[in-house]
Amino acid sequence: MRVRGWLRFALAGVLLTLMLSACAPSLPFFSGSGASYEELMAQGDEALQVGDLDAAMEIYNEVIDNYSDRSQPYHQRAIVHVQLGDIESALRDIDRAIERDPNEPNHVFFRAGIYLNTGNLQGALNDLTRLIEIDPNFVEAYLARASIYYAQNRLDDALADVGAAIRLNPENPELYFRRASLRLTRNDYQGAIDDLTRAIEISDVYAEAYYVRGLVQQVAGNLDAALLDLNKTVELAPEQPEPYVARAGIFQELERYEEALIDLQQAVNISPQTPEPYAARADVYLDMGQLPQALDDANRAIDLAPDDPRFLVTRAAILAAQDNDTQALRDLDRALDIDPGLGQALLQRGEIYERQGETQRAIADYERVLLIPASEQMMDQARTALDRLRG
Repeated sequence: MRVRGWLRFALAGVLLTLMLSACAPSLPFFSGSGASYEELMAQGDEALQVGDLDAAMEIYNEVIDNYSDRSQPYHQRAIVHVQLGDIESALRDIDRAIERDPNEPNHVFFRAGIYLNTGNLQGALNDLTRLIEIDPNFVEAYLARASIYYAQNRLDDALADVGAAIRLNPENPELYFRRASLRLTRNDYQGAIDDLTRAIEISDVYAEAYYVRGLVQQVAGNLDAALLDLNKTVELAPEQPEPYVARAGIFQELERYEEALIDLQQAVNISPQTPEPYAARADVYLDMGQLPQALDDANRAIDLAPDDPRFLVTRAAILAAQDNDTQALRDLDRALDIDPGLGQALLQRGEIYERQGETQRAIADYERVLLIPASEQMMDQARTALDRLRG
């Protein structure tokens, strides 16, 4: 079965927010001589909250001058430095906060956040591991560390950390969604479906969980279940184009082309500058044999995203169906220049070479499919073609 539609599985990454809102009007703050530590900190925090960074910096400086043994003023001043873009000073201040109170989880977490956002993954990993030792119930630390493990392709460790977060907070549907996303990177479709089902049981209005579960069900070949999930997604998020595109892909597999076209027109109406609905509609028109309409939509998708190789592959299929192999090969060559590991482009180019009698070129493309991270379906197509050409 050929899987249709534009499937997007993405790990919901951990966002460590380092900045407070700075959109409020500036207000005067006066620390006043003789103010207590608590009063000064309250004034500094209020200035920071409304975005008066100069006032906040002045007040925290005064607190540090008078209470240099306290850790929290350094932490707060580090926030101001981050707001001002002075990461070096922010790190220096948060280091001082940790020196004064090394077992305060929020200090360590804040520094891990700076490291993570500046690309120092090892520094962030060290801090998060230390933080979990200090406070084994710090859910956000497990999630942040899981994001680093994922970036390092340590999927078992990432799954273990998200599992730990779930054990600590089992009624949070977002955590199950995150674990489902991780499981999808390992093609663990049933595990992902189980997690998404649990997320939906906790929150039956979780549109994104229905959407992703529908995509997974489609990949797994469970079209009826996929259609139910995408119907629910459209009901919950009628203003989003993606569910209509995905549902159109199922209608296309079921050869319910008119319904697919209705969904894709709705997606275009919602987001006329998004290329995916045009490319998906081009594919439907191709199946229907309406090649001029298919080519118009493929051209529109390419106009909107000229460097996306997927749309070049779509247009190449249409051009090949029009017996315009020369232009089809030009599109496929360009797509493979952009993404040399694009399996569908290699398969289509191999088919054209095979049709033209360029056997060795066709074999080379089919062999490349077996060397890249291609789907089992693509690999099966390549093996079948190689058997045919070598037999």
